[in-house]
Amino acid sequence: MNKIIIKENKKKVMNLLTLGIIMSLLSIYVLVNGLIETKIFYTIIGVVGTIFFCGSFIFMVKSSLTHKPPLIIGEDGITDMSTAFSVGFIHWEEIQSVYAKKICYERFIGITVNDINILTKRVSFLKKVGIKINLFLNYPPVTINLSTADVEFNEVLELVRNRLEEYRGYSI
Repeated sequence: MNKIIIKENKKKVMNLLTLGIIMSLLSIYVLVNGLIETKIFYTIIGVVGTIFFCGSFIFMVKSSLTHKPPLIIGEDGITDMSTAFSVGFIHWEEIQSVYAKKICYERFIGITVNDINILTKRVSFLKKVGIKINLFLNYPPVTINLSTADVEFNEVLELVRNRLEEYRGYSI
């Protein structure tokens, strides 16, 4: 069994980078406007937006320059590198279920694990926070974003499910 590497579509990445620049600039504009006009609401929105969108933009630029694939489906498990909160490698033994999850009009591959404590012990503080936020919002602890993938969502979902079935030796 060879590994399957899901790569990024350059056009989708460029569209997302363009959107990131626009949202970052708009957030900075709202922040500056809030500071000039001393409107606390605009200032707070501007700070939150600037941190979120500039942080996301920096992550997207870094990801596109390093050419890391968003997902690798391997013999022993999957390696998720699709977002800043991605947990990295997850062994097939750790995975309880794999399913499609829609969050704010965007589809993700949701993964629940057998023991959340094992997963959180090996990830950074920031990623632990991301997992806890997902659980608080009643989302799966691991969400794989394929918005820039060069393969269709349903095809990737099926590939992950099939590999999990092969590993377990039966159908899910």
